[in-house]
Amino acid sequence: MRILIVGDKEGSREGLASLLQDEGYGVEVAGNIIEAWEKLRETLFDLIITDLEMSDQMGIELVDLIKFTHPASSIVMLTAYETDQNFLQEDARGLSVFLEKPIDPSGFLRMLERLKKKRWSNRANKVVF
Repeated sequence: MRILIVGDKEGSREGLASLLQDEGYGVEVAGNIIEAWEKLRETLFDLIITDLEMSDQMGIELVDLIKFTHPASSIVMLTAYETDQNFLQEDARGLSVFLEKPIDPSGFLRMLERLKKKRWSNRANKVVF
């Protein structure tokens, strides 16, 4: 599973990348939406993990772009702030999961496994003979 982590806080971004790499996932990181877009133009990611609010950008803008250009990618949105759930509406915005920080590493890995199983299940259902 190829994963892109997008966030402007280097410590959080690198910490999450380290956790996922230790679990055997292929991970790349981007510090802002422009870096993320450059990576998305080069690589198809199975999962994009993005922060909702970055210093001068909103992660939801990236979500809208991803859903338009990479509709098969799953998206996990993270935030450190209380957010109006109606604003995000996971299904309507194309989010797979919305999580408030700080994240629990073991809970995050369990959520990731559920996403992976769902993704493979969806792929298996699309096989045409």
